[in-house]
Amino acid sequence: MNSSSNVEKTRMELLTGVEERPATGLRGAKLSDHICLFLDCQTTGASVTSGGNLLEVAWCYGASGDLSSDVYSYLVKQPDEIPIPGRIQMLTGITDDDMVAGVEASEILDFLLQKSREISTPQLCIAHYARFETHFMTHLVEQHGDGADWPFLNVCTFEIARRLYPNLPSRGIRALGGYIGLDMEEVKRSNSHVAATRVIWQHLVERLAEVGVETLDQLQEFLATKAGARTGPPEYKLERLKRLDLPNCPGVYRMKNQSGRILYVGKATSLKSRVNSHFRGRKGKTSKSKELLTQVHSIDVTECGSPLEAALLETDEIKLYDPPYNVSLKQRNRKLVFASWDFLSFCEEQDEDHVIGPLPNLRALDALLRLNETINSGVIDPHLLFVEIPIEDLSEGVEIFVERHDISLEEGTTPRSLLALGLRFFRSTKRLMRQLAMQRALELMIEQQRKDAGLEDVEAPNSPEIEETALTEDDDDFDFDEDDLTPEEIATKLESLLISIARTYLASKDLTCLLNSNIRFNYKKSRREVSVRNGQIVDGSTAGSIKKNSSAAYGDIDDLCDEAVRDWAGLNVRDYDRMRVLLTEVTKMSQTQPDVEIEPRLRYLSRW
Repeated sequence: MNSSSNVEKTRMELLTGVEERPATGLRGAKLSDHICLFLDCQTTGASVTSGGNLLEVAWCYGASGDLSSDVYSYLVKQPDEIPIPGRIQMLTGITDDDMVAGVEASEILDFLLQKSREISTPQLCIAHYARFETHFMTHLVEQHGDGADWPFLNVCTFEIARRLYPNLPSRGIRALGGYIGLDMEEVKRSNSHVAATRVIWQHLVERLAEVGVETLDQLQEFLATKAGARTGPPEYKLERLKRLDLPNCPGVYRMKNQSGRILYVGKATSLKSRVNSHFRGRKGKTSKSKELLTQVHSIDVTECGSPLEAALLETDEIKLYDPPYNVSLKQRNRKLVFASWDFLSFCEEQDEDHVIGPLPNLRALDALLRLNETINSGVIDPHLLFVEIPIEDLSEGVEIFVERHDISLEEGTTPRSLLALGLRFFRSTKRLMRQLAMQRALELMIEQQRKDAGLEDVEAPNSPEIEETALTEDDDDFDFDEDDLTPEEIATKLESLLISIARTYLASKDLTCLLNSNIRFNYKKSRREVSVRNGQIVDGSTAGSIKKNSSAAYGDIDDLCDEAVRDWAGLNVRDYDRMRVLLTEVTKMSQTQPDVEIEPRLRYLSRW
């Protein structure tokens, strides 16, 4: 930076860390000779204008071939100690407690600029999505740099990759890093991103040299050209023939990166068809899916005797390997919950006082207790539906709910009576679903008859639509996204909430039945058997019959009777997920195969 006097020059050097020195000839030198700043930021928002703040800053210095320099990493103290948004905590793993170690942004900037004196001119700042980093760092300098400018020439590795790899499904830092062989952390942290950016830069410098781009001037000219459109099919590291040679049978597949780390575990009815479906076409793929596929270098498979057995193996392997791109069935911090008969106490281990369960988490129980307390106390819980709703609308919605179902405010209610109400809702909703399924089957038959008679253009009647919120397979379905609910809709959502809780309650009983069970079914003309003992899959030939006094044989559901048993003693989320997967699979098979045998007989969800 030039100045009109030596005094001004010295002042600006102290502020920016940029030494006024003659050109060193590096503009025409090879890119591999430049000592660069590698930078990454994590923030609490997408931009400064939208309220985002710097959360973490990390950097290091070095040439493209120097991978040994230290990485400096700092958490940035938040203005007025405002809390970190929950979504950002999940993405980065940085919690409010971690911010005790936060450093003032001005101190971080001073150290960064002071260290920048070691960089030769022109000073290059290498970052992935450099526009993002530049936006926040420029704002930081404006706030704390006393009028100085950001002293670096920014180079974006993403923009270089767009031009060098036009057919990659994704060119994000994780995708591109995995493509060239890096094994990155699942959480987004600046220090690991800086280390990745340094390796990516080294790789890109080598690739640029192959296309005749070796100096900074040539790089700027290269980046001045418009990035080309995709010119062919997506480019993957995994060889096409390897996935085409996969067996056409049920099984589990594991997608691995170059170092052999398992990125994703999936199940398939046909391994060949399912795996290849991931790699066909571009449309309909999420950014996460593209990021995953860009990193896959190899695939391992295990053949299974049936889709049911593949599903059971999948849930166990997801727990075993904790693949970063699996979402469902991961262990995480999940724990089972067991409730007392009156639902007023709970614990994480089943005992004589806490026999109801397992419930997949506390939210089901918490929702039931919040609604019960709201009705009995007359004080509206603002978090009753887990979203922010104007308190007056929520209050009116509760009133409508109470009136609809003749709940006496004088006599009050109990969590168990609310559960009974939810069970009635669930029964009527499931009955309607059966009617709709039968109606749809009839319509399909009539439609086929029309086609056979040459009447294809005759419009078929429309099926009525109903809300299926309570009939999903996910036990964690207690969230509602609507932010403009009417009081009538709020009352309906409260009913849906009770249906979800009732379904979870009934599912826990069927899951308990399956803890010690035999399942026999046909698959491709062979009779197969899956046996379960104490939640573990065992060899069907040695399993033996189920004990007659097994607590899996509960009494009639209509009296909501829970025996004081301890079927789940010593079991955990892994066993719960295994039984949940088993329940889902046998339920699907029972709907299409008349010869499925389940011992003991499932009687709860199926009866309702």
